[in-house]
Amino acid sequence: MGAQLVGITESAKVESVGTTDTITLAEGTRRAADGESFLVARVSFDTGPWFPPIPASLEHKNVTLVVSAPKEAADVQLVMTTAGKEQPLSLATGKPATATLAFDEVDLNQHYATANYEVGRDFFYSHSTLFTKAILTHFEPYRGWAPAGKTWLILQTDQDRYDWDFAQYRVRRDEARSLSVTDEHGTQFRNSNQSETAFGPAFVDLPYPVLAVDENSRTFTVVYQPSFTFVAHVPLAEPKTGSGTLKKLSFKVAFQR
Repeated sequence: MGAQLVGITESAKVESVGTTDTITLAEGTRRAADGESFLVARVSFDTGPWFPPIPASLEHKNVTLVVSAPKEAADVQLVMTTAGKEQPLSLATGKPATATLAFDEVDLNQHYATANYEVGRDFFYSHSTLFTKAILTHFEPYRGWAPAGKTWLILQTDQDRYDWDFAQYRVRRDEARSLSVTDEHGTQFRNSNQSETAFGPAFVDLPYPVLAVDENSRTFTVVYQPSFTFVAHVPLAEPKTGSGTLKKLSFKVAFQR
């Protein structure tokens, strides 16, 4: 069947489902009660997308669930609870009964090569990063559940580097202006991270850009053009304040439908 529920630290995949009137156990054969039948589901467990991982004893473990249900029952559901929200999966159809913790990812290798900016006598700024993975998920551990009708688009990065004269300036990244995505319907979304001021290269809001996009969107054009402002915190620095924008990087991200 392949239907799957994805939690924070574990995932459960329904491999097969069937019905029978009798089951054989160690203590002998059992027959379903009058008007009922046994629904037998084979479920496999694996690690989920977020930390910490599930115990090794559960990883790739197959479990057989046996439920006695009325033969006239319209549905039997497997329910996973994640961060206080129930995710029911229909064992009759193999499909989610309601919106579940969808999780899809695409590997990226989009390198934003070092870009430099200089103005006046003292201010310089340089930045580089590597976009490594794009993720669509209804749940993100820092943000929680996405708003109704939305899902989180996460753009994971690595090798982030920021450099300027920390001794003379503090820099504020403009997150909303620096990164945006446009979906296949032409709707544009902005990075939801808070703009942040730093005296050094350690920005601490979130470790990656997060955008609330339409739940049904699957194809995106990402535009990354770092924008920032700066203010001197020593009296002799020149210029005292200003703003700048680095070069632009644009790339496509497509998830399977």
